[in-house]
Amino acid sequence: MTDENFYGPIYRALLQRRPELDIVRVQDVGLMGADDREILEWAAQRDRVLLTHDRETIPAFAYERIRQKNEMTGAVIVDDELAPGVLADGILRLIEENNSDHFVNRVFFLSV
Repeated sequence: MTDENFYGPIYRALLQRRPELDIVRVQDVGLMGADDREILEWAAQRDRVLLTHDRETIPAFAYERIRQKNEMTGAVIVDDELAPGVLADGILRLIEENNSDHFVNRVFFLSV
């Protein structure tokens, strides 16, 4: 799942490389403008890892959930300074090299 500020060209590069990828945007599920805590809760209830560029609030809220024993599927904070294709490849590599349990209650910072 991507939050509303996730860079569109990275999202499109992910789908170009892996058309069958099960990924949704907050815009697609009626969460546009939703609070970050609500987005993390929605993702957790549906076993979705959150992809975001938000280095400020998402990690803080994710760690808060973990401390409060509110399981979450995980968050990946993606660098937005590199080319979309490079970042898409890094995200796909992270997915391919790890099973879904690897992401549970963890926050990753991906800078490729």
